[in-house]
Amino acid sequence: MSACIIPVAPDFQDPPSVPTSGPTLSGFSPGNFGELVTVPVPQGLLFSANVTDLDPRATLRIRWLVDYPPDSDATTLVELGSITPSADGLTIKQQAITTQTPVDCGWIKQPLTSTHQLELVVADSDFLDSSNSNLPADKKLDSARDPTGVAYAFWNIVISCPASTTSDTSSP
Repeated sequence: MSACIIPVAPDFQDPPSVPTSGPTLSGFSPGNFGELVTVPVPQGLLFSANVTDLDPRATLRIRWLVDYPPDSDATTLVELGSITPSADGLTIKQQAITTQTPVDCGWIKQPLTSTHQLELVVADSDFLDSSNSNLPADKKLDSARDPTGVAYAFWNIVISCPASTTSDTSSP
């Protein structure tokens, strides 16, 4: 009895496939994820986190939100930004920072003296349109096309902002 052995061909891929995974966050500053942080007034405070994604081709979208969820009149979408794909083809490792402008009273809508939540949202797909009426108020600003590719971090911030006063200079 004779048999012919047929070898299995190797599975070549160009480029090699990257494991499917969403972004991860680490290296939170100031303090740790979820910590209570007092923001000095008027100078404010920079917040950041290290962002990693195993897919060097991913474009990561970044949002900073104050007093969310839910989306309300008190919610502020602080910044829209992105981290572009890695030029060297290696894992993305960058820092998401609240911009060169620190978190300060300009980021707070109401109430001025209170504890607020600052949330960082990083997604490896487009954020969903916040005007979509099918999204509940607690998902309007941090939902992405691929919900498995979203990472979150938040800080509870204590800030005491002076009340802004407006004077009426018009005469009767």
